[in-house]
Amino acid sequence: MIHLAAKYIFFLLLVIAALCLSISELCGQESFGGHPIGLLNNHKDFKKQAQLIHIPDISAAQRKEYASSSLFALPQNIHIQAQSGTWQQLNHTQWLWQVNITVENQKQISFVFNNFALPEHSRLFIYNSEGSHILGAYTSQNNQAHQGFLSDMIGGSEIIIEYVVEATTQPSLPFEIQKAYIMTNPLLATHAVMEIDTGFLASRPCHPNANCPEADSLPNQKKSVCRILMVLEEGLVYCSGTLMNNTLEDQRPLVLSALHCQDNFTPMHQFWRFDFDFMSPTCENPSTAPGFNRLIGCRQLAGFRDGDMLLLELLFNVPASYDVYYAGWDLREDYVPQPAYHLHHPLGDMMKISLDTNDLRIHPQQVRWDNETVTPPDHHLRCVLDVGAHEIGSSGGPLIDAMGRVVGQLHGGGVDSLDCSINRAFFGRIAVAWEGGGTADSRLKDWLDPLLSGIKQFDGLEQGESDFVYDVIGTIELQDGSVLANVEVVLTGEGSGSTFTDALGEFTFRDVPLLAAFTVTPRLEDADAASGVTSADVVLSQRAIIGFREFGSPIEELAADVSGDGNVSATDLVQMINVILGLTSEFGSQKVWQFSPESMTFPTQENVLFTAYKMGDLNFSVELN
Repeated sequence: MIHLAAKYIFFLLLVIAALCLSISELCGQESFGGHPIGLLNNHKDFKKQAQLIHIPDISAAQRKEYASSSLFALPQNIHIQAQSGTWQQLNHTQWLWQVNITVENQKQISFVFNNFALPEHSRLFIYNSEGSHILGAYTSQNNQAHQGFLSDMIGGSEIIIEYVVEATTQPSLPFEIQKAYIMTNPLLATHAVMEIDTGFLASRPCHPNANCPEADSLPNQKKSVCRILMVLEEGLVYCSGTLMNNTLEDQRPLVLSALHCQDNFTPMHQFWRFDFDFMSPTCENPSTAPGFNRLIGCRQLAGFRDGDMLLLELLFNVPASYDVYYAGWDLREDYVPQPAYHLHHPLGDMMKISLDTNDLRIHPQQVRWDNETVTPPDHHLRCVLDVGAHEIGSSGGPLIDAMGRVVGQLHGGGVDSLDCSINRAFFGRIAVAWEGGGTADSRLKDWLDPLLSGIKQFDGLEQGESDFVYDVIGTIELQDGSVLANVEVVLTGEGSGSTFTDALGEFTFRDVPLLAAFTVTPRLEDADAASGVTSADVVLSQRAIIGFREFGSPIEELAADVSGDGNVSATDLVQMINVILGLTSEFGSQKVWQFSPESMTFPTQENVLFTAYKMGDLNFSVELN
C-alpha cells in the first residue's frame, strides 16, 4: 500500500508540473518578464505625452461606514477606457497605449480590470514614475474566463498603465477599469516601511518571527500557512490560512481560514491571493521584504459561523517548487493541547509565531463578537498567549499542537498592550466544525475525510520540492554583449507558454517537467527590414563575397544572408540594395530580426544564451526601439 501511494504521488507531481506548464505558469506566477518602455532611456519621453487622470481619495462618509471593519482598502469607482489614454505608434508593427494617474495624497491603489482579454504577443505594465515598483508584464496568459483582473497595490507620485500590442493600424483596447481599491488604514501607512502591498513590518514588534526558536518544532507546519489577500466588493482585508491534508492524501489544495474575514461582505473569490513562504529567513527582521510564492483564485467549499470555519479550495494545484506542507489535524472532542502554537500573518506582515504553554481550555460560555455574531458555548478554545499576540490579519491562522496537528483557527480576542503582555485569544474548534451545520457546505468532514474513515487524528503530508521539475533561465544579448529587453520567448512542445526578457535581457520558465521535450524560441517582431541597413553594410558584404575580407564574426555572416538560402552571394547584395532604395519592403528570407541559435531544444545541458541580430545590418548600427 505504501508503494502504491508513493507511485501515485510521483505521478501526481508530474501531472501538476505538466499542468503548470500547459496553462503557461498561471499556477506559479502571474507576471511574465519584460520591462516598461516608459522606463527605458530612449522612451522616457513617452509617459510625458500621455493623458493625466486624478483619482480622489475615499470619501469621509465611506470611511465612517467601514471605520469599525478590518478593511485596509476601500473601493473607488473610476472610469478608464481607451480614450482616457494616448495611443502612440512605436514602429511598423507595434502600438503603445498609456495613461498617467495620480492618486490624492499618493495613496496606494489597486486596479480592477473588466473585459480583460489581452491578445497574444501583447503585454501590460503598471508602474510608478520613480521606477521603484513595477507590476507585470501581464499577458494573454493572465486572461480568465470571468474576464476580470486585479492588480497588486502600487503607490508613487504618478502611476503609469502601459499596454503594448502588435498591430499595423491603431488597435482597440482589450480592457477597461471601472473600480480601484485605495489604501485607507493609517496603521499600515505608518508601519509598512518597504511595501504596503505585503504589509512588511506593519505588525507589532512583540511578535516573534516564524523562524525564531519558539517555532523550531514546526518546520513543516510553517510551509502550510499562507497569507490571504481577501478581495471583497466592499474592500480588501488580510487574513491567514492553512493548507490542509485529507485522508486521500491527494494534495488537493484545501485551505482552512476564518469565516468572519468575509462574513457580512461580498467575496470576490476569483481574485483572492494566497501567499506562501512569506517569512523572515532568520529570527531577525530583514532589511527588505522577502519574496513569496503566490496563487490566485479559489472557491468556497464550506462555512460554519458558529465555529468561525471557512474552507476554501484553490483554483490551481500548488506547484512542486513551492515545497509546501499539507497540515494534519486532530478532532478529538475533549482534546486540549499544551503547549499550543499559533502561526499567523498579523496586518499582512511576515509570518509570526505565538505560543500558549499552560491555560488553553474549551470555553464554556457563548461569545458575543463586534459584528453582532454570537457563538455558542464549547465552540472555541480560549487562552491567554504567553509569547506573541495576534492582530487583524492573524484571523484564520492555525492553532497547532505539539504533534504538529491543527486543532483550530483564530477567531479573535483582545490585545491590551503594545508589548503583547496581555493577550486573550479564541480559536474555533476543528472538533466542532467537523460536523458543523450538518451539510457538506457547512462542515469539514466531507472534505478532510473523503474516505469517511472516522479517523480522529491525521498527520500532515510533505509535498517536498520536486526533483522532476526545474527552471529554464536564459539571456538574450546583441553581438557586443549588450542585453535586449522585451523580446518575447515562446515555449512549444510538451506544454506551451511565453514570457518576455526583462531589463537585464533575462527570461525564466519555472517548474518545467524534467522529462518534457520542448523548444524555446525568441521572437522579436519588426516589419522595417530597412532599419540599420546602409550602403556601408553593402560594401562590407561585397568585400567579403569577392574575398577582400573575412566576416568579422559568425553573427555578421548570418546577418549578411538576407535571402535565407544559407549562402552569402550577389543575390543578398541585390536584396539589400532594393530594401535601401525602397524598391521592396522585405528580404527574401522574410525575416527582420533573427537569433543565434534560432531555437533551443530541451532537455539540454548548454547555457541558454541567444544572440540577436538585425538582418542586413553587418556593422550592427541599428537603433533599437
